[in-house]
Amino acid sequence: MINTLPPDDYPPAWLPYAVTLIRRLSESVDSEAVAPVEVWDGDSGGTRSSRTERSIITTHSGRLLMLIRMAASFGPEESFQDRVLRPGGVTMWAGIKPRELTLIEYLLKHGVVPSNVQVYTRSPHRPSGPVLQLCKPDTQYTGEISKAMQAAFENRISEALPLPAPILILLPDGLELSEPLQRILPDPERLAPIDRIIMLVLLCELYNVSDAPEREAVLRLLPDDTSLAALEYTSLLMALRAPS
Repeated sequence: MINTLPPDDYPPAWLPYAVTLIRRLSESVDSEAVAPVEVWDGDSGGTRSSRTERSIITTHSGRLLMLIRMAASFGPEESFQDRVLRPGGVTMWAGIKPRELTLIEYLLKHGVVPSNVQVYTRSPHRPSGPVLQLCKPDTQYTGEISKAMQAAFENRISEALPLPAPILILLPDGLELSEPLQRILPDPERLAPIDRIIMLVLLCELYNVSDAPEREAVLRLLPDDTSLAALEYTSLLMALRAPS
């Protein structure tokens, strides 16, 4: 039976961090040049400028969902910075699907990491400011990681270790590091799976749900945590395309 009662821990302690990350993503996108979009205006019989492309970027449900999962996993912000951005630190994240690697890199560069910190996926040479070294494997179009790609990934980790800048390693599901690296690297921190609280925060953001009765109505429609965590990503995105 699905629990339809409001969660006892709502709002979650990490919610302010999630709100901050969403705002930063929006500001980061707003600072980028976006080509104007002309749309047909039926009332005037002509074309008019549209902000649809910008809106699609800032309300991308997949990006918002990952931001919220990251906030739930590694927030609040002070905790994130203490663990991930401390000089000389090495952090490893797991619980990541191969298709999520590029998305996480994008979000790190567009709101998760403070704007004064540069995210490098290759060893930085004479950086002009604070740096985060991001180590992640490349993937094939199918999402698979070849032996050559794994070897290149492990070489990237080894090249990053001598440098003083903090290192963040993204370890996708199904990939096991070589024994020498396993011995020296810290235990991974797992990305939070999708659950009812995470989905509730996402839906509140997407559909401007702001009061308790509306949240309770949303909860009555949500599956349990186990079902949400097992839901296919494409099925979830399809459901989030609904207008209300």
